Amino acid sequence: MKTHLQSLHYGNVQDLRRGPDGQWTGRATQNGVEKQVTVGPKGTVTAR
Repeated sequence: MKTHLQSLHYGNVQDLRRGPDGQWTGRATQNGVEKQVTVGPKGTVTAR
């Protein structure tokens, strides 16, 4: 999952954990801003 996020230009990927629903959550940096990221079972990324 870390490689998938890095391919989408996220850096400093940390604290990735898979939940019981199959979603991955963690923290990553994009354009110098740290964001909370969620990756769905199909690979869709949501950042806040």
